[in-house]
Amino acid sequence: MMTIFLGIDIGTTAIKFKVYDTMEAKINFSLPVMTYYEENAVYQNPKEILESVKEGIKIVIQQVNTINKIAFSTAMHTIIPRVNQNEELRMYIWSDNQASEVVKEFKQTKLAEPFYYKTGTPIHAMTPFSKIIFFKQSQPDFFQKISHWQDLKSYIFSELTGNNVTDYSNASATGIFDSLNFEWDKEILAYLELKKESLPRCLSPKESFKILGYQAEELEISPEVEIILGASDGCLAALAAYKKTGGKLTLTLGTSGAIRKLTKQRELNFKSNQFCYYVSENLWVIGGATNNGGKVLEWLQYSFYDNQVDTYSSLAKSLTNMDYKKKIPVFLPYLQGERAPIWNSEATGELVELSINNTQSDIILSVAEGILFNLKKIYDTLEFKQKEKTLLLSGGFFKTPELIQAVADIFNMNACLSETTEPIDGLFFLSCDGQLVNEDKLLVVPTLNHQKQQYYEKRYELFINYLEKML
Repeated sequence: MMTIFLGIDIGTTAIKFKVYDTMEAKINFSLPVMTYYEENAVYQNPKEILESVKEGIKIVIQQVNTINKIAFSTAMHTIIPRVNQNEELRMYIWSDNQASEVVKEFKQTKLAEPFYYKTGTPIHAMTPFSKIIFFKQSQPDFFQKISHWQDLKSYIFSELTGNNVTDYSNASATGIFDSLNFEWDKEILAYLELKKESLPRCLSPKESFKILGYQAEELEISPEVEIILGASDGCLAALAAYKKTGGKLTLTLGTSGAIRKLTKQRELNFKSNQFCYYVSENLWVIGGATNNGGKVLEWLQYSFYDNQVDTYSSLAKSLTNMDYKKKIPVFLPYLQGERAPIWNSEATGELVELSINNTQSDIILSVAEGILFNLKKIYDTLEFKQKEKTLLLSGGFFKTPELIQAVADIFNMNACLSETTEPIDGLFFLSCDGQLVNEDKLLVVPTLNHQKQQYYEKRYELFINYLEKML
């Protein structure tokens, strides 16, 4: 019998739905996710997200009639404090910065390094570990009322299947999970004053459950449909890239960005604060993530140029007709604080060496360079044990071949763009035991331009000099 597989990727800005019929994707659409802001608090409403998930399933079932498997990818670092069943829920996401001060203090303690090596999770305000410390210290009365804590995955599975469970992949990004022994860490729980029972059960990403009867009836799907736990979005994107191309090293650049590498064992480095998250048996993702990706270029567009100029068209022209003698500004892109490589939630952006001779296109080029140089700094900091020859690119930032060429020249390695390296594609391979496919069409593999390479080496040195002064 033919298997109809539905993958659902719940990201921070959208929920994506994709249906696979054997190896071919048949349906592909998305629904928006609302984010709410309140001083340093950044949160979403998990009930709204659940309703959108159900809406998407109903849209799918109208087109395919039946589904055999549904698997979930969810964003990392989500945390939902639960007091009772009827309260208004807030799910704090990675960009919530309330814990910036408490995590700064924790980093100075002797516990920071051993906790990092237990969990593989960077010590940063983005993590559930840090947010729980914040609630314990700044809102002790509220903290005492909290009966249990959930992430997005466990909330969705509680509602759809009646099981309060999350996967090893998302758990390994909490800062509380012992990713060597696959359990909530007893010492960290004691430090947080939490009981193991207040957290979801952790299981393999391949575990599956049956949907609750009333949910199946509402969604008009079979009660026998297999609901698969799945993993985290970043890990699944890396898995998709590997399965489709054989490439282990990826650079994803959308609203934010990340350098990721698949490895067969845990690789930890407290000095670089690199993450090390579980994907599946004998497979881990290591790397570093930045807050400041394409969102920074988007900010430049809408804050200064409105619709008068297309930043990507301007970049394409500038990168094609490089003026190697002209001095353009240096941009440090930390408009939203930063994770890797500087791990400072309060960092701000800087534009230096600006002169009367600089033009609009110079500023745009400077901002794009700053984004890419920051990712190069992350790559250099990670000190991977085994170097790769090719960097696999994905994300909405790479709208022109010129930007792919720029990455190749800045990183001094082949760079290529892959079409199908989204978390849902990784979900399909994880959930359906797909083998290595290697059939993805690589859109561009640029030849290194040595003149530009030398130019970028000097520009990168300048970037690093100003970065070190800022630090």
